Amino acid sequence: MLRSISPIAYYRYILSFFVQFSLYVSPLGLRVPLFQKNGVCDIRVHTLHDMTAGRSRTGTQNAMLAGMRTGRDQYSAIYGAQLEAEAKWLAIGAVEKANSIERLVLPRISRPKRIVELGAGTGAIIAELQRRNFADVYVAVDYSTDATHYMKRNLTNVEVLRADIVEEPIYGVFDVVVVSHVLEHLESPDNFLAALVRNLDFRFAVIECPLEDLAASRLKNLFRNRDENRAGHVQFFNRRSLSAVLRKHLKIVDSRHYCSWASSETVRFLANKDALPLHKHWIKYLTLGILPRVAAPLWKRYWIGNYALLCQK
Repeated sequence: MLRSISPIAYYRYILSFFVQFSLYVSPLGLRVPLFQKNGVCDIRVHTLHDMTAGRSRTGTQNAMLAGMRTGRDQYSAIYGAQLEAEAKWLAIGAVEKANSIERLVLPRISRPKRIVELGAGTGAIIAELQRRNFADVYVAVDYSTDATHYMKRNLTNVEVLRADIVEEPIYGVFDVVVVSHVLEHLESPDNFLAALVRNLDFRFAVIECPLEDLAASRLKNLFRNRDENRAGHVQFFNRRSLSAVLRKHLKIVDSRHYCSWASSETVRFLANKDALPLHKHWIKYLTLGILPRVAAPLWKRYWIGNYALLCQK
């Protein structure tokens, strides 16, 4: 009987099962089945109102963080409390992000001379590109004193600048500017992108964001407060909304849409880093390790993915 099930039906079954399971153990403490009439209806009306109230033109805005804490505040707290652990986590994620940069840039520039990353954090992506001998000159820029001090201590042959592109120009001519997983932390991506075009001389820009405004995520968000996320995201994109934001300032040349998965060791590290309870360890194993691997086409389309775009002025 199982052999007669098509791959698409199999993936849909897995995704449907997980959505219902994750809703059942949602952060709101909900313990009613998905299709129980009264409880679900009451919660759904309340949460839909909250969701629609937080919408913005650039995606779905995190109203709680935008109103009470900025993305900068979030990262300042992270760097102040667990800088080494955050650096390790960013280094793990840097591999696929560097893959995006290589796949989009190298067919057009075989050997970039100068590359700059804005919002470089602990320098994980720059370090990974440097390991691959991607360019001749590397520049890493971040507004955070903690982050820039960390990069100066841990990176070699990289020019590290503490600066904010919105407030001041970055001097020099660059083949590639990287803005990876930055826009989702900004209250105004439009202001940032306008400043990027105005204050930086570059040939190509690689801009990547997570895709979190997808069908299954919207369903799950009926039963949780997405505003209270550990990553400090204040914008939530899908491919269409992210492309729309970028097209107001840049020309999109190419793109890469993918989902990444994590090893069991990586999942364990992240769960311990965030001090998650035991049942959420298992949810992380499903969402970061198993399902993105066995159901990648559906996972990146309906649950969460990453979208990297190559742009020009």
